[in-house]
Amino acid sequence: MAAEAFGVLSQGLTKAVETLLGLLDKKDDRLRRLTAKDIIEHFLKHKEAKELEERVAAIEERLDERK
Repeated sequence: MAAEAFGVLSQGLTKAVETLLGLLDKKDDRLRRLTAKDIIEHFLKHKEAKELEERVAAIEERLDERK
């Protein structure tokens, strides 16, 4: 059930990103600023998560080599 729900959310991800990008073209400066901030924050969180994942993988690999 959870996997199915995740699949539905994943399908909507592209539309959500396109919606955010479309808001960058609006005339409302406040909306554009908030949208830009959201996009940057999501990008940075993703980057941090990826870097953490890589660091954990490297640590796990080193631990496996010691066995």
